[in-house]
Amino acid sequence: MVEANSQVTEMEMIGMKWFFGYQNDSHLIDDRGVPQIRFWVAIHGASMSSNNIRHYPPDSPPNNFGYFNNSNYGESYTLDRYYIDNKLSRIIYPELAQYNKHLWKFTPEDFSRMDNDDSSVNKFYSNGEFWAYYVQATGVTSH
Repeated sequence: MVEANSQVTEMEMIGMKWFFGYQNDSHLIDDRGVPQIRFWVAIHGASMSSNNIRHYPPDSPPNNFGYFNNSNYGESYTLDRYYIDNKLSRIIYPELAQYNKHLWKFTPEDFSRMDNDDSSVNKFYSNGEFWAYYVQATGVTSH
């Protein structure tokens, strides 16, 4: 197994290894950090990845988890999925663009809302530097 480095912490590696062991391959995985395939290869080597491991960063989650347009994160989707997150993604805007809040795609308030008030989101793993959530889709499909 590849060890933690300047881009990935040991806690992220532990969290991703746990997540890969328990996640359901039928659900897509959204993230905002290191591409999922890089974690898969670091943990499992060049072996075949699960069907839902994305090779490139996904185009979601929506900015602010969709809270500007929806009452919950799940309204952004018509199919359930996972959302995985890490410490860096939560501090990048406050740390690097503290005087340009209008440019932030996610705020500490968004994370608080997702963690505490959003009934479509269930946190099922946390180790202080890595979080895994199950997002229940509540959006309506259009025909």
